[in-house]
Amino acid sequence: MKKSSSNSSSSERETSGSLKILDQKYSIIRNLGGTVNTKAHLVKDIITSDILAIKIAQKEEKDELEREYDFLTSFDHPNIIKPFIYVSEGALVSEDENKLLSYKTEDEEYFDSKECAYFTLKFYENGDLFENISRGGPVHEGMARYYFLQLVNAVEYLHLRNVAHRDIKLDNILLDDNFQAMLIDFGFSEECRLKVGDKLDDCERANIRGTKGYISPEQLYADGNDLICFKKCDIFALGVVLFILLKGVRPFESPTRDDEKYQYLILKKNSYFWKMHQMKRREFSNKVYSILSHEVKSLVCDLLNPDPNKRPDISEIKEHPWFAKKEVLSDEEIKKLMSDRILN
Repeated sequence: MKKSSSNSSSSERETSGSLKILDQKYSIIRNLGGTVNTKAHLVKDIITSDILAIKIAQKEEKDELEREYDFLTSFDHPNIIKPFIYVSEGALVSEDENKLLSYKTEDEEYFDSKECAYFTLKFYENGDLFENISRGGPVHEGMARYYFLQLVNAVEYLHLRNVAHRDIKLDNILLDDNFQAMLIDFGFSEECRLKVGDKLDDCERANIRGTKGYISPEQLYADGNDLICFKKCDIFALGVVLFILLKGVRPFESPTRDDEKYQYLILKKNSYFWKMHQMKRREFSNKVYSILSHEVKSLVCDLLNPDPNKRPDISEIKEHPWFAKKEVLSDEEIKKLMSDRILN
């Protein structure tokens, strides 16, 4: 799991009140984020002093957590995080063990009982790609290709097993100790009963999952009776990730006709889409890589295509000229480049 963003509010970084103890084994240091039903925390092992991450849920809401743990333990891929232990009946108490446990952040109450379920994960000091881009700005195409290929390989692994991640975003791509990409947070993941390429009536019933700005247009416009392909929703999110790696900002606010940038992709005026970003690009303290190759622009637009049936699948992405005709940086080159970005 990642560490929280350096610009988080104090209420997000620290739990309020006295120290919280989990199963007399872990002391909670700070909140790392989460969803409605599950929360992530940075913790310290009281016995070994190891720093770990945990994902935790109240006992009566543990189904989502257990399902995520089952997904993660079934995967074996170098760019997908592996959990440690799962505890179905844990106890979260305050320092004196007598108080009813209830602590809050600014906007919501997290727990109001002692009983919980949780699993532990490795904590990575290098944070996530969102933090890295926020601090250091966009990366050049060589670095973007390196990380995007790792992410594509991880998603290919999932899709071949008929699993859609459904919340791909930069925040969910950690950097491990060697600055390798690590896909996390499978709380929204779903099994796809049928493969990409089957008939429309073989797709899944529409439901919105994901994070604003990464959610595909067919999810936004669908009602409960519509059918969508969850894997193609992942492909759309990959396009948003690639764009942000290259430009340092989101490609649009929302993929709708009302969005001043995305409307050009709907109208198939891709050159105008890129001109909008050329005029309104964000300035960073480091060099802004504003001149992008035709190949990568083409790939981004393919991934963000409003028509999910016209988005490439993973095999087509890997055959795109931006990958097929380009060398990928070595692990050692990436480690040096990323270390320099953090130091600067």
